[in-house]
Amino acid sequence: MKQIFFFIIALFFISCEQTEQDANENFKKATEFYKQKEYEIAEYYFDKIPEDNPLYSESQRILQEIDNIKLFSSEKLAKPEELRQVKVLNHTFTFNAETMEPKHNIKISSENTRTIRFMVLKFTYYNEVNQPVDQIVVRENLVMYGRVTDTFKDVIPGKVKSKFYSSRVEILSAEFDD
Repeated sequence: MKQIFFFIIALFFISCEQTEQDANENFKKATEFYKQKEYEIAEYYFDKIPEDNPLYSESQRILQEIDNIKLFSSEKLAKPEELRQVKVLNHTFTFNAETMEPKHNIKISSENTRTIRFMVLKFTYYNEVNQPVDQIVVRENLVMYGRVTDTFKDVIPGKVKSKFYSSRVEILSAEFDD
């Protein structure tokens, strides 16, 4: 009976060691593909890192970087001077505590003459002492024709991680039609 017990314990430790080695190998491969700008392959290997591994938080951070790179890779993106012509004038939100999904109404003004097709928006959520508790970056199909002010209703960027009391919306990028 003791031999079976020790055999099971030995298998457990070998299994844990193998999982750790696999995670290290996957992280190494992912990092190499990331450096080569092979983002889809890098994502595949980063996604294989288990949550209980010390490399997990770093892999998640790099996955977020990859998402941001993809968001900003279009040739039709607004130049910085064009982006300064597009502003959030006001925004309000309602919050469904059951689904943890805020719903925003966002009033945006564009002084640019070009038609905007998409915007990358960053939603930052704050607790009662005005400390950030979550951020969500999304690419939204918000069409704006040149030199207009418009209100976009019921924009739902996704689920927030914790309860919040206020929020801020920033336009990180805009993509034009032409």
